[in-house]
Amino acid sequence: MTQPLVAFRSKPVIAGTAASLLVAGLATYQPLYVVLLLAGAGYVIVLAKDPAVGLALFTLLTFFGELGHGASPAKAAGALIVLVWLLRIVRRDGGAPFLAWTRPHVFYAGVGIVAWAGASVLWAFDSGVAESTAIRLALNLMLFIVVPSFVTNRRDLFVVLYAYVFGATLTAAYGVASGNAN
Repeated sequence: MTQPLVAFRSKPVIAGTAASLLVAGLATYQPLYVVLLLAGAGYVIVLAKDPAVGLALFTLLTFFGELGHGASPAKAAGALIVLVWLLRIVRRDGGAPFLAWTRPHVFYAGVGIVAWAGASVLWAFDSGVAESTAIRLALNLMLFIVVPSFVTNRRDLFVVLYAYVFGATLTAAYGVASGNAN
């Protein structure tokens, strides 16, 4: 005797069906969100397979402006980079070096700078500017910690450097072509 409904009771099928219904519902509300969701999922897959390529894509994204309302694809990509990095550090099987373990004096110096910038909010003339600067420093420190974990050999370094040069060239060419080059 066979049980044809057993396949429908399995957890992956139920999870896949629920995710499909969620994406379909989201697509009827705002199709752009589905495109962004799928792009983010693809980006996470790229980061998991080859973190250097994901970092190179992030590098390219940093050259392009904001989409509006302060939302930037580079900020979202940066958040996903940190998420994947945290998962690699927690698992410790990816061989990812962690700056606090490999160079603790550099790590703690960066933490000290961010703490000092955060404390400066208390006595700054314009606390809003001081706060945004402290947040920006904290995000930069996070990238400073993550990048050595993703760029572990010469090939990875050149992938990221080529992305940087390509992004700089594209934005410079756009500036010249649009007449906005200063």
